[in-house]
Amino acid sequence: MPSISANLITLLPLLLIITLVIINPIQFKEKRNFLYLLSATALESSLEIVTILNKANTFMAAIISAFANAFGFAIAPLVAYLMLTIIMKDTKYEKYKNIIRIPLICNAFLSFGSIWFDWIFIVTPLNQYFRGPLFHVQFLVSLFYIIAFVYIDLTKIKDYMLEDLICKGAIYCLILGSIIAQVFFPDLLLIWGTISICLIFYFISVQNMQLRRDPLTMAYNRLCYDNLLLKSIDKEGVTLIIIDVNQFKKVNDTFGHMTGDKMLCSIALTLRKHFEAYGYTYRIGGDEFAIIASNIKESKVHEIFNNIEAEFLHTKNRLSISPILSYGLCEYNPKLHKDIYDAIKIADNNMYICKEKNKSRKYYIT
Repeated sequence: MPSISANLITLLPLLLIITLVIINPIQFKEKRNFLYLLSATALESSLEIVTILNKANTFMAAIISAFANAFGFAIAPLVAYLMLTIIMKDTKYEKYKNIIRIPLICNAFLSFGSIWFDWIFIVTPLNQYFRGPLFHVQFLVSLFYIIAFVYIDLTKIKDYMLEDLICKGAIYCLILGSIIAQVFFPDLLLIWGTISICLIFYFISVQNMQLRRDPLTMAYNRLCYDNLLLKSIDKEGVTLIIIDVNQFKKVNDTFGHMTGDKMLCSIALTLRKHFEAYGYTYRIGGDEFAIIASNIKESKVHEIFNNIEAEFLHTKNRLSISPILSYGLCEYNPKLHKDIYDAIKIADNNMYICKEKNKSRKYYIT
């Protein structure tokens, strides 16, 4: 029973990952949908085991096979759909979530209708299985969701570090490789085993990303900042920017910590948006941020911060208050500076000079 063994090898790690996700103290976006995704994949593998074991040539066995196949064909695109909904979260494509359900619903209708009308599959009264004329519908629907998933994920490539890209590249190669192999060698039954491995990779990737992120602002955290500094210690063309939020304690005392948290999130998002072409944004302290940028001129940094301040005044930070940012920078040169930490001190000193100049400025409050 090699097919049963293969499905059990698929199923057991999935059950383990489901347990780890449930008890995991680190929360991440779309955790519920990820659990649905894992559960759907585990159910699909279980249904395959049922169809493999249910080989008796009886009418009751035929009924069991018909319903097992109907659920299996309905669930197959659901797995890819749930993958897509996870990656669509907080993107401009999220508004299309109702539209992308249509192929899923149509496939489910055809799958369960096949019990009586032989559309996707045929199960005879003696429990003999054949492919129906619309057999490839579930495959095409799944492929559509997978392609959409990869496309949307690639639009977020600037948010990923090298480690994330390696893991995601492995996921894409495994999925596409298994699809191609399944087309040419239908008896291999690679799809669900491959998807299970990919989900494990995805879980590891999410965990690693969470460990590198500040949980409040989603900027990279101090640990990630320190690690990248070590990697940049001999590089040229690196610009270090230190940012501090003026009078932040006053914001917390006057408006409350919830407003302060919203302000920090807005600042982090704005910094990431303006500097994404040059480097990553880090939260290195309570109200302190840093950017390690590459190939950016000092004049461009000043221009960006002028644009940020104008943007804050225009939008009022989506609160009733517009923050004032003090910043300092240093273009690191291994030949001029003792080490990269020497350049950080210079950037930090320049930030405090800017902070002194900004002391007399007041928050814009509406």
